[in-house]
Amino acid sequence: MTIALILAVMAVPSLGNTLNMPGGTSSVTGISATATGNTVTAFDFDANNIQADILAIATTTGIGSVTTNAHGNVGSVATGSFATLGAPAPQGLVVTAKGNVDVNVKGTNAAAKVTSVAQIHSKASLLPAGAGVSGEAWIYSGIGKTWDLGAPNTILQKGSLSGAPEGEFEADSTAEGAATYSAELKTSLQPVPNVPDTTQTLSVSGSVDGKTTLAAEVAYANGKIGGSIVGLDATGPAYAETSSESRAEGTVDAATQKLTTGTMSAENHNHIHIASTNTRDLCAEDPLGAMDWVSGTATGTAGKNKAEGKSRYYKCDPSTGECDIETFAANTEKADSMSADVRTFLAGDMASANAELHPTASVTKLLAGAVTSTAGNLVSNTGTALRTLSGDQAKMDAGSEERVYGKAYFGTGSWKADASHQTYHRNSILIPVDPFKETTTTSKASVSGNLDQVTINGGEQPNGMNAAAYLLFKKTDGAIATISNTQSAQAIEAGALTTSVSNSGHLQGPRAKSLGGVSSWDGVGFYASFKNVNVNAADEYVAIPKAISTSVPDTQSYMWTDGTNDLMYNGPGFIVNPYPTITPIGSGLFNGVLFTYTPSLTQRDTLVTANTHQP
Repeated sequence: MTIALILAVMAVPSLGNTLNMPGGTSSVTGISATATGNTVTAFDFDANNIQADILAIATTTGIGSVTTNAHGNVGSVATGSFATLGAPAPQGLVVTAKGNVDVNVKGTNAAAKVTSVAQIHSKASLLPAGAGVSGEAWIYSGIGKTWDLGAPNTILQKGSLSGAPEGEFEADSTAEGAATYSAELKTSLQPVPNVPDTTQTLSVSGSVDGKTTLAAEVAYANGKIGGSIVGLDATGPAYAETSSESRAEGTVDAATQKLTTGTMSAENHNHIHIASTNTRDLCAEDPLGAMDWVSGTATGTAGKNKAEGKSRYYKCDPSTGECDIETFAANTEKADSMSADVRTFLAGDMASANAELHPTASVTKLLAGAVTSTAGNLVSNTGTALRTLSGDQAKMDAGSEERVYGKAYFGTGSWKADASHQTYHRNSILIPVDPFKETTTTSKASVSGNLDQVTINGGEQPNGMNAAAYLLFKKTDGAIATISNTQSAQAIEAGALTTSVSNSGHLQGPRAKSLGGVSSWDGVGFYASFKNVNVNAADEYVAIPKAISTSVPDTQSYMWTDGTNDLMYNGPGFIVNPYPTITPIGSGLFNGVLFTYTPSLTQRDTLVTANTHQP
């Protein structure tokens, strides 16, 4: 058999102009009547948008296999003049994308319908009617059913992955590299001698740097992989993604050149979603006659991802040295590594797992209202498992391949987000008292924190956070383990300052020994190590400046339940030591570690929380 090697650039809807980048390489091997592959290494633009993409797609319908990869360094800085393409690229916008993307699919029965995608993408845009600028970048791995190209001349991505794959197959996706974006929109009065120079600038910038991988296998016709479970079905694509997004928009007064209304926002997002189900018809065949093996694995590793949305007003008089500057800024940053695994074996098995880290920030100026700065973050892991039929009762060892499980991990994680409004003034040299005296006034909201790698209670390896559910025996209402930390801070000028830190863990585990629970290999659990979790809010735009903050230096967490004892849970839930520092004293409350139990004759169900709030 001859394997064809094809260098290809995908024919896709694009922006107004496309430049296929020199130096980019791509290949597709194994094209057939059932298997196709496409690649993109290109820079696109129209009057208001530019974007860079390195993209690989592999699809099979029926029995067949295809391998696709692309490598490139794409960016508006390196492309020079685009006049030969019919129009100049918009000014003030810059994007880059570089790295490698590799995908493989192999359909092993006639019912296979699967698409594997890997993409490194960045985009910068001018918003309609000169309202502002926006930017986005991501590194993405996904396995789904089809790649939908969308409408012609789309200004979104090169398409989108949809649906859960079908049939029997093997597939994987890897994207590794970096992408950046920046955009700037200036409104300025042309400076002349002895006349103040006035400029209003809306700008965004951001970057992603890291790697996403995804692998899935359905070994029998009744298995299914997807992104989540709805009802009894795996739906949507499975995916791992790390992204940056920011936006700066507003209305500028023509006379003063100052921002009158507007919103600056920024966010980073790293998330994994995978699910697995075995949908064999229990009435039509022996549920224990043949094992249906369905497995999915995803990892996402991100370097320092950043996002910023900013408005800056600048006025400086060259004849006097007097200056006024005002900024509205939202910034986020994160670094982390995460993974998730699911596996099902028997008819009626289901499992899902997801991991997420998501810092956000925004500052809003209203025409007749106060400036509001908001910052927040969510970090969470969830693992679930469900088994509707009992497996081989003799298999009690930890390595039994009949266990259905969903588990999600963070190896490392750190994050911060802040939103602020600041004015700066420098006195004129003509002012006799304190010439060149500088003053600043600020309102701000911020959050930060990190995960510390530790081994808790004899865990397998050091990790920052973990949630997992395992089942060997029947449990039709599901086994669930989830843990999360949520932070928020908000400052409303001449209004309220608020902060909160919320730790939450939930276990829905197998029944107690007194109710028939017999296996230590049926169980759910979580652990985590949160370090230096901080929230702050401040307002200096009032007669008496005010500020509040809460610092939670160390929160250790572990808890589990299994089928070998009658306890609702094992472990302390959360160990908050030392207690949170709330400033000023008396401005807020730590609620302590609280447990809530849901009585049941079929399972143990426990929720534990440890929260702070101001006021």
